[in-house]
Amino acid sequence: MKKLLKFVFLCVAPAILGAVAISFALSDLLAYLQRLLRRNSGGPPAGRCRPEHSTPGHPEPPRHASIVIPNWNGKDLLEKYLPTVLEACSPSDEVIVVDNASSDGSAEFIEDRFPQVRLLRMERNLGFGGGANAGIRAARHRIAVLLNNDMRATPDFLAPLLAGFTGDDVFAVSAQLFFSDPARRREETGLTTGSFEKGFIRVGHLADDQINRLYPTFYAGGGSTAYDREKFLELGGFDPLFEPFYLEDTDLSYNAWRRGWKVLYQPASRLYHEHRATIGKHYSREAIRAYLQKNYVLMVWKNVHRWRWLLRHFLYLYGHMVLCWAGRETETRTTLGAFLLALRQWPQALRARRRAILWAAVDDRAAFARTRPSVFREVFGLLPAPATILPNQNPKAPSPPRFDSAPYELSGAMRPLRILFVSPYSIYPPLHGGAVLMLQAIQEMAKRHSVIVLTFVDSEKEANSNQELRLWARHVETVLRRPALKRHFSLRSNAEQTFLDSGFAALLDKLVFLHDIDLIQFEYTQLAQYRLPLLYTTQCLFEHDVYFRSVERQLISGGGGVWLKAKEFVEWLRAVRFEVAAAGQFDAVFTCHEEERRMLESLLNGKRPVVVAGLRTAVDCANYTFPGGPRQLDSLLFVGNFQHRPNVDGLLYFSSEILPLIRARRPSVMLHVVGAQAPPTLERAAVQFGVSFHGHVPDIRKPLSRYALFVCPIRSGAGVRVKLLEAYASGIPVVSTSLGAEGIAATPGQDLLLADSPPEFAEACLRLLEHPEEAAALAAHARHLVETTYDWSIVGQRLDQIYYELVQRKSGLV
Repeated sequence: MKKLLKFVFLCVAPAILGAVAISFALSDLLAYLQRLLRRNSGGPPAGRCRPEHSTPGHPEPPRHASIVIPNWNGKDLLEKYLPTVLEACSPSDEVIVVDNASSDGSAEFIEDRFPQVRLLRMERNLGFGGGANAGIRAARHRIAVLLNNDMRATPDFLAPLLAGFTGDDVFAVSAQLFFSDPARRREETGLTTGSFEKGFIRVGHLADDQINRLYPTFYAGGGSTAYDREKFLELGGFDPLFEPFYLEDTDLSYNAWRRGWKVLYQPASRLYHEHRATIGKHYSREAIRAYLQKNYVLMVWKNVHRWRWLLRHFLYLYGHMVLCWAGRETETRTTLGAFLLALRQWPQALRARRRAILWAAVDDRAAFARTRPSVFREVFGLLPAPATILPNQNPKAPSPPRFDSAPYELSGAMRPLRILFVSPYSIYPPLHGGAVLMLQAIQEMAKRHSVIVLTFVDSEKEANSNQELRLWARHVETVLRRPALKRHFSLRSNAEQTFLDSGFAALLDKLVFLHDIDLIQFEYTQLAQYRLPLLYTTQCLFEHDVYFRSVERQLISGGGGVWLKAKEFVEWLRAVRFEVAAAGQFDAVFTCHEEERRMLESLLNGKRPVVVAGLRTAVDCANYTFPGGPRQLDSLLFVGNFQHRPNVDGLLYFSSEILPLIRARRPSVMLHVVGAQAPPTLERAAVQFGVSFHGHVPDIRKPLSRYALFVCPIRSGAGVRVKLLEAYASGIPVVSTSLGAEGIAATPGQDLLLADSPPEFAEACLRLLEHPEEAAALAAHARHLVETTYDWSIVGQRLDQIYYELVQRKSGLV
């Protein structure tokens, strides 16, 4: 019978949700009209007594505070933890205990044991929020520090909280939280995150030892936070809408962000919390869960004013109730009971929603964005930081001076830039051509700039090896790439899905803030999805290869059945959609060569990015010995990382169709293969074709100096083959397909030989093996080409100039 009644309610629930939505729409319309009338009449929005942004400045931080501790039947907790609070306070500080009509003698205990504490007796239990509001209204100091009665204070917790009020736009400063039991998982830390996802505002806590300075936080926990008393009261304090407990602090902080104020986390202030020590004694687990779910609904009803988000909320809310009725209840899904609890407060939520609209200075999207560290930095500026070395930071790396408002001179002395270099692949040791380009770019940039590196890795071994980048970079962070979730279908390309990671995005955001980044250099198309919503920080993308072009060539290259080609065609469509849209959001896009630049510009159709060809296609010639040798007679060299499909195809093509033609005339010819991550099937094929497979070698320069001829039989892919530049620099003559040599301004017959069919390729190889003087002449011309066009000593200067021009333009200095 009960289940049947729930089913009947589910049938009418859409009508109820529709009525709620209509009431919100009418209320919003009236509220926005009221705001418009106030604006036209020259008056401030309701409740506003100061402009959205008062000048932050750096006034003298407050020296004293009022400590407010709400209490209900927590005599044992006060006896245990109140002395720690008193020990941390000076005689000029004020300690207030708000007793919510306790029946356990708490008030009498305070009067008897702690006469120095100011006691406020409530006639009834106002709950945590009501008691906190009463205490803060009664407080005498500008700063009111709100503590739970189960909070153990450290002796020096107060001064860092007060020091966090660095400007008159600071609303709250939250302490770092620990549990008294160190073995417990830290469910709350004081550093919070928030997002709107699947129709609800969801919050969480982060434990991050790297954050050693004031830092933006989504909300300040009500029981461990210092508030600006005036601002707290101006917002109305904790809203009774969220009684009896939970999310009232989230609601208050969110409204502060929407008002244009800051909510900060202060890791130097430490408190220890007995989590739910009071609530857990008086409420069942089921009741706690129901009230929490109810308040998540009310949080949206009051605070989400973006209607696209609100409609998503109603859809997800109804879906939650249906799934819970079907027995698929989870911690985060709203039950019918929780919805009914929220529905009882519908009129109250409507009034609160109207007030929130009238008070707001920024919209939902801007409020969420401002809690992101990188956006916070642009809106509010940097916060004071201690002079300490972060983990994985090289203390000997150059530390450029800060010139936050100084021009970036293009003539005369130019101050070093702070560059964040972001990669989807392991960089050190360089196991593939892209890693070679990235490593040498980092080495070159580090000569003049401060470089921070963030890279995905595929194993702990790679994470450790990439710390060697600290020889050049000031700080190195690695993120272990997780296997992509299998989806039936997605509009995201495979390249996007493979590198989709919320933790990586959060770390990128944090590094921009902690290192005050001037320019972010993203490597490869798949990382374009991590572009940040920043107005004044330059963001560049280097397309090692134009991804959709690579997919297109694989599609038309033949091979595979109809189903495989259909999947490749769908991936090509998704790749075009993603790549063109993403590239158009960057300040500059670097391509490997001119042809790709022209193609990308034609697709961007006048969108804003500067598209530059060739400025990241370079090697450091001084690192390669020329002409090398002595070289083994009748030896061929193939180099490639075999995670890259074109390399697998090229090697099999050469071994099966070209090598037999060469050996028919010179049986002693041996093909040597160098490359990492080869699948077992490829190694077995190498044995079958009589190929010497060396796998990964620590230093590619040794085989480049040892063997007689370099072959590049690539038939698919895009971009530039870095291995050709390395071969040119090393003095080993090259035979390549036209596509393999694409993008490098080499002259066929002068710098290399080109051949696109098996007989032509075999004949070109034999010609150079049988005429070493011609091979030496080709190698000399190729070395000269690299020295004059593709050496970092030349490319680096041009890249620097473009970086400075972009940073100047983005910062508004030109």
